[in-house]
Amino acid sequence: MEAKPAKVPGVGPLERAVLDRLWDADRPLSIREVLEALGPDHPVTFNTVMTVMNRLVEKGLLRRSGKRRRYLYQPALSRREYLGRSSYQQMESLLAEMGPLALAGFVDAAADADPAYLRRLAELIRHREASSDSREG
Repeated sequence: MEAKPAKVPGVGPLERAVLDRLWDADRPLSIREVLEALGPDHPVTFNTVMTVMNRLVEKGLLRRSGKRRRYLYQPALSRREYLGRSSYQQMESLLAEMGPLALAGFVDAAADADPAYLRRLAELIRHREASSDSREG
């Protein structure tokens, strides 16, 4: 069995928007740059963005470098790492609460979203079974 991914803290909508802007930038940004990148979709103040970004640092999702008043921020995890860990936690929670119903719901939702997801799911299952068999043998 592969190791469980490390847990990631949950984030609210504004925290996620900040993370998205930093992932999209692909370079460290200042608070002002993030505020500008949020644009009219998120009419917030500089102080609000500063608070959100500092909370993301405390949660371990952003890294801060530089000197006070000139800090630059960058994600501590790639978007792929964050989404992978987050989806694992959500599925783990659903399975603990609903068991087989969660699996059935996941398969139905995957089929409705894109039939190719079912083929990919079957490939992932085969791969996981093959790697389990090779460790047992």
